[in-house]
Amino acid sequence: MKKCRTGLLQRALMLCAAAMIALGISAQTMTITGHIVDETGEDLIGASVAVKGTSNGSVTDFDGRFTIDNAPSNGTLVISYIGFETQEVAINGQSHFEITLAEERSQLNEVVVVG
Repeated sequence: MKKCRTGLLQRALMLCAAAMIALGISAQTMTITGHIVDETGEDLIGASVAVKGTSNGSVTDFDGRFTIDNAPSNGTLVISYIGFETQEVAINGQSHFEITLAEERSQLNEVVVVG
């Protein structure tokens, strides 16, 4: 009888431990929201926002806003938009971001006119 209770107790403890581990794993991901603008404060429509090293990402809407589900709390966001410098931002457990992208400043060596 005592052996049966011990076995039952061990199973119950194992089940509790497994449940706690599962909760701990799910707590490491979060939903990220944000707003992306240019240097003048204009919303950037269609900017790409991705979690570095994953296929998880989003594109900004007409208001420059984005949402990414299941982002790792210790991950890095990579934000890119044509004509702007790509920016990387550490998540560090933060759930909302206000990001300003700087225009890409490059010099042209030659200009070719076709006509």
